Amino acid sequence: GIVVRDAVLCWATIIAAWTIASWDGRAWVCLLAAVFVGSRYYALYIMGHDGLHRRLFPTRAANDRFNDLVILGPIGAITRLNNRNHLAHHQYLGHAEDPDRFKHACFNKSERLELAAFLVGITSVWRAAHNVLVGNRATGDGYTVRDLAILGGWQVALIGGLTAAFGWWGYPLMWLLPVFVFTYLADLCRSFLEHSHPEADATADHHRLITFESNAFERWFLAPMHMNLHVAHHLWVG
Repeated sequence: GIVVRDAVLCWATIIAAWTIASWDGRAWVCLLAAVFVGSRYYALYIMGHDGLHRRLFPTRAANDRFNDLVILGPIGAITRLNNRNHLAHHQYLGHAEDPDRFKHACFNKSERLELAAFLVGITSVWRAAHNVLVGNRATGDGYTVRDLAILGGWQVALIGGLTAAFGWWGYPLMWLLPVFVFTYLADLCRSFLEHSHPEADATADHHRLITFESNAFERWFLAPMHMNLHVAHHLWVG
């Protein structure tokens, strides 16, 4: 259906970008390809976000299998382990228990330098990684052989394929950096815009939901897959 079609189109764009950059080799072509890689993986990541809500397929097993194998595996995430963090964000939005509160509250962005450090990931990346990969798990949760096979298989494929195509710099510059800039930082900015207000947290906590009528640029880089309609997403989680 639509989920499979969109995932195939995103991966086809990413692979085409890698292929053209490897064949051409000029710096500006590789830079442009990296933009496509990161931004189209961000579209996949937004689909993976819906997978965390288990909305991609009718059954939980099919949803988790597709989400892990096709979408989240390349960045080291597993649906079963990572969805609690995001569901806690929905449950506790506007409260101290929200694990994503550091993304949109004012307490850590009150000065310009603090805001700049947040937007480039300096003060946020380790907190975000901890929340997704470690936090909000039930006692005894851990990676299974199946999970490790998916995660390891993806890293072997990415490192091996990109090194063969570009050399030693292929994996860090044609995968890690684009995903960090155009997926992680873009998502950080989106989350900030969707939930923050220029007022004290105690006041903003009463109306944290914002929807944007986004233009084409925003829909490509900040809110793919209609993620700009964020109020509806929170009100009808599914």
